[in-house]
Amino acid sequence: MEPGEPLIGTGTAAPASRRRALHDGSLAAVIDAAASPAEPPPSGYSEAYQVVLPYQGLFGYRVGSRMELFDANRTLFVTGGEEFADSHPVQGVGHASLILTPAAGVLEELCGRADPAAHTAFRAMTRVASTRTRLLTQALRRTLPADPSSLQSEELILATLREALAPGEGPAADAAPHVVERAKQVLHAFGFERLTLERIARQV
Repeated sequence: MEPGEPLIGTGTAAPASRRRALHDGSLAAVIDAAASPAEPPPSGYSEAYQVVLPYQGLFGYRVGSRMELFDANRTLFVTGGEEFADSHPVQGVGHASLILTPAAGVLEELCGRADPAAHTAFRAMTRVASTRTRLLTQALRRTLPADPSSLQSEELILATLREALAPGEGPAADAAPHVVERAKQVLHAFGFERLTLERIARQV
């Protein structure tokens, strides 16, 4: 979240919903999407497999009879071909996320199988987002609008997808202790110098 940026739904007037394309390359597409609590939550049919990285607010995601809650600490894995419905369980609170849609070949390679639906992440639909996933999400938010077509942007997108889909990632297997310790070392090393999240993420 940018300094001074209000949480969705905390102001006197809720911000409008938005969908903004940040990147549309051969490896993946990235959309920055926000859903206002003042408007009906998104629902529909997802044609593609997607990795959704919430960074603001809170929402429910329902597929069939199954519903999970998501905030910036969880990653959503959307299986292509499913109908879904979002909800806002807390009145006045919307949500915002980065939606990554990998190319089919990229997703198969990252999942290590021809059928991504069999991957543990997509079977579970949700995982705890590692500290590195959250840092990479913020790095994407800052890098892609400024330079959407660079090689660095593509590498950052792939790094984020790899981290989100990493084997063993989940509620009981977060790499937070090591990453947090390394982040502390970086902050101490630079003293009082102002650091962006992107620079910290690169150092970590």
